[in-house]
Amino acid sequence: MGQRLEDPPAVLRILTEGIRRVLGAEFSVLLVTVEPSVLEVRATSGIAPDHLAALDKILGRSLIGARLVLRPDGALARAYFERNDTFATEWRDDETSFVGSVAVRDTLYQLLNLQGQWNLPLVISPVEESLGVIVLGRAMREPPTDDDRAFASAFMAQAAVAVKNAQLYEGERLRRKMEQRQRSLAEAQQQVTATVGIAFELPEVAARVLSAIVKLIPCDTASLFLRYGDVMRVCTVHNLPADIIGAEYVLAWPLAEQMMMTRAPVWLDNVQADTRVVAVPDAERVRGWLAAPLVVGERTIGQVSLGSMTVGCYGEDDAELLEMLARQAALALENAQLYSEATRRLQQMATLNEISSAALTTLDFDEMARRLGIALRRTLKYESLILWMATDSGGQLTLRPVDADVALIPWGQGLVGQTAAQGRSLSMNDSRQNGPEPESSGQAVVRSQLCVPIRIGERVIGVIDARSHRPSSFNDADVHLLSIVAGQLAGALENARLYAAERRRSEETLVLLDVAEAISSSYDLADMLSTGAQRTAQLCRVDMCLVLLLTDDETRFQLAGRALAAETEFSLDWIAFNNLLQQFDVSDNPRMMETLAVGQPRVVAASELAGPLWQFFSSRTPLNLLMLVPLRLSDHSLGMMILGNYRTGHEFDARQVSLAAAIGRQLAVAVDAERLREMELERAAYLGMLYQVSRSISVTLDPDEVLRTAVREIVAHSPYSLAAVLLVDEEKGELQQRAAAGSRVHLIPTGYRHPISSGIIGYVARSGQMHVTNDVESDPHFVRVHDVQSGAELAVPLKREGKVIGVLNLEKPVGERFVESEIMAMETLAGQMAAALENAYLYAHTRQTVQELSHSLEQLKQAQAQLIQSAKLAAVGQLAAGVAHEINNPLTTIAGFSELLLGDLPPDSAMRSDLTLIRREAQRARDVVRRLLDFARQTGPHSEPADMNDVVRETVTLMRNAAATKHARVVEDYGRDIPWPRLDVNQFKQVVLNLLNNAMQAMPKGGVLTVTTEICNRDRPGVCLHVTDTGMGIPAENMERIFDPFFTTKPTGEGTGLGLAVSYGIVREHGGKIEVRSVLNQGTTFTVWLPVVG
Repeated sequence: MGQRLEDPPAVLRILTEGIRRVLGAEFSVLLVTVEPSVLEVRATSGIAPDHLAALDKILGRSLIGARLVLRPDGALARAYFERNDTFATEWRDDETSFVGSVAVRDTLYQLLNLQGQWNLPLVISPVEESLGVIVLGRAMREPPTDDDRAFASAFMAQAAVAVKNAQLYEGERLRRKMEQRQRSLAEAQQQVTATVGIAFELPEVAARVLSAIVKLIPCDTASLFLRYGDVMRVCTVHNLPADIIGAEYVLAWPLAEQMMMTRAPVWLDNVQADTRVVAVPDAERVRGWLAAPLVVGERTIGQVSLGSMTVGCYGEDDAELLEMLARQAALALENAQLYSEATRRLQQMATLNEISSAALTTLDFDEMARRLGIALRRTLKYESLILWMATDSGGQLTLRPVDADVALIPWGQGLVGQTAAQGRSLSMNDSRQNGPEPESSGQAVVRSQLCVPIRIGERVIGVIDARSHRPSSFNDADVHLLSIVAGQLAGALENARLYAAERRRSEETLVLLDVAEAISSSYDLADMLSTGAQRTAQLCRVDMCLVLLLTDDETRFQLAGRALAAETEFSLDWIAFNNLLQQFDVSDNPRMMETLAVGQPRVVAASELAGPLWQFFSSRTPLNLLMLVPLRLSDHSLGMMILGNYRTGHEFDARQVSLAAAIGRQLAVAVDAERLREMELERAAYLGMLYQVSRSISVTLDPDEVLRTAVREIVAHSPYSLAAVLLVDEEKGELQQRAAAGSRVHLIPTGYRHPISSGIIGYVARSGQMHVTNDVESDPHFVRVHDVQSGAELAVPLKREGKVIGVLNLEKPVGERFVESEIMAMETLAGQMAAALENAYLYAHTRQTVQELSHSLEQLKQAQAQLIQSAKLAAVGQLAAGVAHEINNPLTTIAGFSELLLGDLPPDSAMRSDLTLIRREAQRARDVVRRLLDFARQTGPHSEPADMNDVVRETVTLMRNAAATKHARVVEDYGRDIPWPRLDVNQFKQVVLNLLNNAMQAMPKGGVLTVTTEICNRDRPGVCLHVTDTGMGIPAENMERIFDPFFTTKPTGEGTGLGLAVSYGIVREHGGKIEVRSVLNQGTTFTVWLPVVG
């Protein structure tokens, strides 16, 4: 498990191999969860290559990657769902059936002669789902021992972490790989499109396509084939002999058939080791091979293949890239083939035009048709001959006669109409027999008739109609003759049609060049569109042209350009028109929606606009017909032009529609280019903001300052109404606002808390996904926090090690929107803020660690001071014992004689006051000696378990009257169920009395004396006594000396300085500690800690 995560499969293989060896299994298989109740094989160990080959053959694919479906009643499922290892010997009834083949399990166990299956779940913690299972196959039926299970459990915990890390690393790697792949695909598509967009001839297009491909995918050789029936023909090559161009290969070789059927790319690691490949030029040198079909719609028109001298050089990414390039190339090649076919057809028509030069003296279609009709009647010598031409009348195909006074014939009616509809020659031998009703021809009744279609491919453009008043006037020769004539006429008429179309295209090209020049002369989008509207109105000869652009949400229009004829007789209130546009929803008008969706111009009645727009126009203009022209780019509409005539009222002709559509496409390109330019400017601005914010937050290591700086910089660069950072409080299930800025920051209270369970920011904190809405009122996650209406909101998660630690929330007023570059910038900024917070937290943690070390050092110093203090007390105790014995006898004598003398003196003796003073001072000296002896005789308490609350309560009762005389209020708070320490009760009472005396002496003017007890576990179980006063406190310079013998701050004669020293010694002898905390002018607390009975 020491393998680095740069190779997750290697980590999994090492893990699988290790547990097999350590636990003594015959084989091991690592199964990882891919979806509920489905596991996938990621690694194996102990299975011989020939056994693996047998399993792969059964599966029809590699065992690695095969999936296994769990059944709820098996040992493997129990191990997975219950997260405990299981052992099974009746494995045939288990659920180890792989998707696609249940024979894998049986084969595996038979090959290895296995008797037992030990299933070990991959679990990081008891509350998390299983990551998968490691299956161990054993050659014995005995279950694993407890030691084996314990070792396996410890090993699997580490294994689960390794698998989880590998999955996380693989997910991140795949994400980056996908991003890189998308960028590569986009760049490749642009390069191929740009390369082939300037060529039309098939050989040149093919050469350019292959050249672009080899620049994008490394290869040593390359070839491009086009399909002709059942063969593939080499069209162009790269780094191969030119003489193989034109070589043909039959499609009946396996990989070619596979590509034709699946229309998917194929690659091989080594061509030399695979017999399925035939059409590989220079096959002797080629090793790695990659090919993709050229597909247009449902047809495969060829293939492109790449060869490399390196084995195993191509993979899935290369195949995907080549497949995308092949799709682009196929379209270009298809267009080139169509162009070539059209060119050949034009050449044939030119030849036919020369053959029929006598008749084809004009390129005007109608004039040519008229002259051809006259020529046919003059030369073919039929009694009656009519040339019918197909036309579109009112949206239905009809046939009109050329230079003949007869009525129109509907498509499919009569012999002429049926000939046109069926596209084949039809004849009638005698109208008096059964047959279609003949059309009349002047005064004579038509008895026989022959109709031959004039076709361009499968399209019928007319009919040659020969008639006679005699029956059976036409034979096969007439059919053959008229068919040849029809072919000649078709070519001539098609030439005329193409000429007209080309002339129309030339005129439109000149017009479009003029429009493009006018548009390109301005760098402002509004000026461009206004100029475009004016030129459109002029060139299409219309009275009005409006340019409307779709809003970002594609629900409404905004007026971007307009033009009215100089002779306009009305004036429009454009402010009112814009207000109507703001209220007008595009989806409310079916005609406009159809135009935008289909991408083709439509001529509609003005009344079909419906709603407020129609009311606006109808009340101010006499418009009847309007042309709706989409501004379309590729498969997406950016807006619409509305063209109308109010002076002449005429209908729009085909030229106007075609010209307007072309101008619309140009305007769409201009709009798209300008928007791209604006997006780049926005992107540059946001990148600048990112740099500034990143630089600002990098100069501080205080977490709150990082957040405050970030939101200040964000608002400084972009005027958001609110920019706030909220951090997750997991214990309370809330988000707490830690920093905010913006014009609405005053609406949010300081330290605002928001429940994670609601709102947009709560959703982001729960899901870990960014959320953006440009209309919060319609967002299902939105929860109102303040009274001012918001328009747009962007919430981005702040993550640390994949876990959401907070949310960056940005708000904009109504009418403003978030754009893509802005969203991407804020997503990046959130990552930088999370990193800065991480650094700040690391710094704070380091600083706290230093403080804790300093505190530990201080405690060590205090312990050393206490040891020194103990040594002092021991020395003073020895001294005090000797001094006390030496002076105790003289004091006893003085005190005794003083008593005797006072008893002998009369009450009014002048010496009585002096003797009384001698007796009092001798008594005080004896008290001092007694305390010295007490201090010196601390040889260890005679302790036994005692109720500390009772001892303290009795002592406080003794002192209550003394406290009352000094105006001190005593507050008692005894902990419940306090365990008993071992006490020498008399000595501990002395400690309590000393602490109470000191407390009352510290409050000469009265105060509050608080006595509390509680359970107080430190390095071991114990109880604490706290004595707190509200007195003057102890100066800092005296804190280290208060337990020294004879140290006192009281006036001379009021204290001996032994009370705290004696108490300190008693507590230490009980195995406890005595501590003090004091604040000047606020009070002091003494704490006695004693261990409890074990």
